[in-house]
Amino acid sequence: MKIVWKIQKGAHVSVSADVLGKELTRIKDSNDGVLKPSDVVHESKPKDAPLHNEFEWNNAKAAAKYRNEQGRYIIRASKYDVIGDKPESKPVELRSFVSTELKTEDSKPVFVSIQDASTDPDMRHEMLYKAHKKLIGVKKDLSAIIDLVDIISDLGVVIDKVDRYLDVEESSIRT
Repeated sequence: MKIVWKIQKGAHVSVSADVLGKELTRIKDSNDGVLKPSDVVHESKPKDAPLHNEFEWNNAKAAAKYRNEQGRYIIRASKYDVIGDKPESKPVELRSFVSTELKTEDSKPVFVSIQDASTDPDMRHEMLYKAHKKLIGVKKDLSAIIDLVDIISDLGVVIDKVDRYLDVEESSIRT
């Protein structure tokens, strides 16, 4: 099986997809098969590390960026239930705020209420477009899982054949 590394569309990464994929795999492999952000940061501290320049090493700037990320996390954490007027209505959970690039002059994402986004035609289109992309991603993920299951199943057949061959070999060795 051949792997061709790629970078998520829209990601702000300056290294090549190959460098990124191989370095993250190296870090994972050196940490019992688990990849944690803290390990990526630690392994990227040396100035000659492949991912060193992907990080902000100025602590004041990094702290401000981190607080902004915490703010985004807090905004994304807010949800609410909408319950219809009919007695048999079941609650529908919605995010309180959604990210949009349509409201800013600099095209940096901001958050607006889901009500505002759903009533504004441009923002509603953007929300549908993003949801569509996510569904395509889910479809690709499910296809990859199914393909892996098929590959694993094929490997199972090979293992069974090798097992039978080894049994024959071992029995001929014993006699």
